Amino acid sequence: MTSLLEYFVMALGTLFTLYSVYWGTVLISGGYVLWKGRKTAPSGDSYGELPFVSVLVAARNEASVASRLIGSLKSLTYDPSKVEFIIVEDNSTDGTFERLRDSVKGDGRFRVLHIDNSSGKPGALNEGLRLARGDLIFVMDADCVPEQDILLKAARARSEGKHVLVGYFRIVNSSQNLLTRLAVFEELLWRVMSAGRTRLGLSVPMSGCCTVVSREALLKVGYEFKANLTEDAELGMRLLKAGYPGYYLDSFVWQEAPSTLGTLVKQRIRWYRGYLETALAHYDVFRYAQLKKALDSMLMLSTPFFALLTFLSYIFSVASLPQTASSLTLLLFVVGFLGMNLLSLLVLNLGLALIWGHSASQMVRFTPLVYLYTTLISITSVVAIFQMLMKRKQGWTKTERSGYVDVPMMAEISARGKQPP
Repeated sequence: MTSLLEYFVMALGTLFTLYSVYWGTVLISGGYVLWKGRKTAPSGDSYGELPFVSVLVAARNEASVASRLIGSLKSLTYDPSKVEFIIVEDNSTDGTFERLRDSVKGDGRFRVLHIDNSSGKPGALNEGLRLARGDLIFVMDADCVPEQDILLKAARARSEGKHVLVGYFRIVNSSQNLLTRLAVFEELLWRVMSAGRTRLGLSVPMSGCCTVVSREALLKVGYEFKANLTEDAELGMRLLKAGYPGYYLDSFVWQEAPSTLGTLVKQRIRWYRGYLETALAHYDVFRYAQLKKALDSMLMLSTPFFALLTFLSYIFSVASLPQTASSLTLLLFVVGFLGMNLLSLLVLNLGLALIWGHSASQMVRFTPLVYLYTTLISITSVVAIFQMLMKRKQGWTKTERSGYVDVPMMAEISARGKQPP
């Protein structure tokens, strides 16, 4: 006779199988796009009439990277008459405003605004939006260094009728410690999933560090960021419901990954709680968006829930080992769950080899440690869910950065920062 435990295991196993097939399809599709991109010569430059672009940056206590930020913006490849840079400095205590102001002297494309805002990044971005004149709004973080051609690539994509464009990020401090090395896998996963979503006709979720949105789309959803722990994801849901899905933009910004355990945990708790709160606020997305886009967006926002289930499944698999000899259901679950994990490790290594080629050989040796990293992320999901259920208050918090840059990247970024406008 089948016990309640076995029914539970069958349900959990079925859920994981469907979830794995779904994400596997997205990852394989995205991996194909990136692999094909390595084999295909880039097309000619055909940008059409360049739109006016407003680059919007919120900054708080970023004095250590202020000069680098301005240098990287000045070196962007774009018609100088069709771009403006709006930097909103919010209540810094380290002289960020003065550093920014001194770095932009003599360049009329820059506007540096000082505000005292208690609502965090969303409020600062809204102040910048009120000043923005661009047909395209490029939102990035103050500690990021964008690829030089990112605005040209966005202009090309906009000429193809796309309104929401989401790039990816590359880790600028990957060699700092083990934690930042493992973050590189997360960087690759985000890029592959974004490319896969676009190929499958889904919507790429917005990223606060590298997103370009048309003024037309923003006006349709209120032309503002909401006071949300993940203001980018929340805006992305409003845009999707208004008929503006996100598309993968094959361009990037350099960004620093959290280098300490405490910083990473705080960041992920804010992210995951923000995801869940956004999911609850936009559960009606199925009424407005195409079914597959709506389902995909809700699954993305439900990542903390599935991370929790994965963590519990690890514990359950270990605890069930003594009983597998007397229960075929438990045996199949444990073997299947562990088997999927081993298969995922194999696919990850194959993906690294196909997408990065020979340069991936140094990363392969770290792939087994990815499970430690994902377990840590799963634990933060548990905390986020608990805090939300307990209705504990949490305001928007800035992710602190160490300022470390890998030596090979430092030379490139320093050279760009010294380039004239």
